Amino acid sequence: MDNEKCYRWADQGVYQTTWQRRWLWKLSSSALSMYAPGVLQTSSPEWFNHNPYRILPNSFRFLVSIFVLMVIIGACVMLPWAHCAHAAVLWIGDSEEGDLRDWYWPCTSAAPCGIQGGGKFNSGGGGDSAITSTYVHSGNYAVTQTINSSVESGTRLFRWAEAQSNSALYYSTWNYLPQGFAPVNGYGWWMMEGWKVRRTQGGPVENMLHLELDYTYNPNQMYVLLDYYPPGGGAMQRYTQRVKALPVGRWFMLETYVRASTALTGQIIVWLDSVEIFNINNIVTRGSGTDGTPQWEITNYGYNLSPTTVTKYVDDAVISTTRIGVPTLTPNFGR
Repeated sequence: MDNEKCYRWADQGVYQTTWQRRWLWKLSSSALSMYAPGVLQTSSPEWFNHNPYRILPNSFRFLVSIFVLMVIIGACVMLPWAHCAHAAVLWIGDSEEGDLRDWYWPCTSAAPCGIQGGGKFNSGGGGDSAITSTYVHSGNYAVTQTINSSVESGTRLFRWAEAQSNSALYYSTWNYLPQGFAPVNGYGWWMMEGWKVRRTQGGPVENMLHLELDYTYNPNQMYVLLDYYPPGGGAMQRYTQRVKALPVGRWFMLETYVRASTALTGQIIVWLDSVEIFNINNIVTRGSGTDGTPQWEITNYGYNLSPTTVTKYVDDAVISTTRIGVPTLTPNFGR
């Protein structure tokens, strides 16, 4: 399942980087210049003049050109896939099944099956996560999360299976906010992502990390802050930044690294469009029991915001053991 999705992503060019295109250009230039040197002489004179294949006898050029073209075809197929495999992707939520089953995997449908690795959880007075085709980052579908903030309202999509067997993971999502929003009358809050843990064996699931809207009260300057709730106990710690604001009206990537540890060796790093905005080290980042691994939640959760209805779109969520990062070539199929 994961490999099939990873290949589909590679097919769409999400992972094709500049150096891959550069080498594909050189290979194709080499092959074409064997029989049509004039075609490339104006567009790439340096490469044409130094093309080593021009000195080959005519009898060998056909065989060499066939070999080069086979390499080109192989590179077009395998280079993006090699990057995807290198990234050690454990799970992808791309919604291309037309429902939320990715979040429940290994369940085969968008419903709990007893061994689910996550799922949808709504709370408060009016929020839900659903499939949409209105705004998508890639493919045909994405997730829309909508709340009514006139009352405390939240909708969450969880994944916890991957953290049960991996102590250090990268979590990334592509997000789209169609409009800015802000707290009303000096009071209100909004959360877009978080991690929960069981602090002790068999204990309740409690907050560990929140990425929330900072209180600038300006819908045109939406910064995120980080609230950290130590699993071992103690007061909540708040971290703020003014490095980069949340973009509005375009897709942006949020990526977080969480190194889970019951000792003071844990770490949290957050990137917004590949720009590091938080890096917190030497902290506890999991509960003390065997069931204390971090539980990731993609959320739209808030209260007392203007406008009252807040909608967030999410697509191409990834959990991996190495960093994904924003592709060098931004996909042009988002809408």
